[in-house]
Amino acid sequence: MGALLPPACLHESLVAEVTAIHSSGPEAEVRGLEEAFGKFMEAALAEDAAGVAERYAPDAVLIPPDHPVIRGREAIRVFFQANFARYEVEDAGLTVDEINVCGDWAFARGSVALSVTSQKTKAFAINRFLAVYQKQPDGSWRIARDIWNSQAAQF
Repeated sequence: MGALLPPACLHESLVAEVTAIHSSGPEAEVRGLEEAFGKFMEAALAEDAAGVAERYAPDAVLIPPDHPVIRGREAIRVFFQANFARYEVEDAGLTVDEINVCGDWAFARGSVALSVTSQKTKAFAINRFLAVYQKQPDGSWRIARDIWNSQAAQF
């Protein structure tokens, strides 16, 4: 796989608050999406693949770089579990550039700067992401489609 880690793997200090630089849509919905980001990151920081997968809709599609398309929550859980086994996040920084809401659908765009260790090798990468969220019947937001790309890792 060419990607280091998905944008969810963030430093613990970033979990407390996620605020978009630009957002459009009802304020309550934007706040709900920011909360969804926080829950996603908390699960990722805990290396809880099941918790991360729970942030996705049951029929979600994940499109990581240099990897086949991944469909469904269970396959997404397996993907994240493999990543958690391969990499340890040393430091990360999240920027959410944009959140836009339109009814029961929304998208979020941003980037994550990552410093990771894998088998005693350190690397730095910047992942840019675009995630499409779907509001669920219980009012929560789940990721329906998720794609990111990475700048080349620097070792």
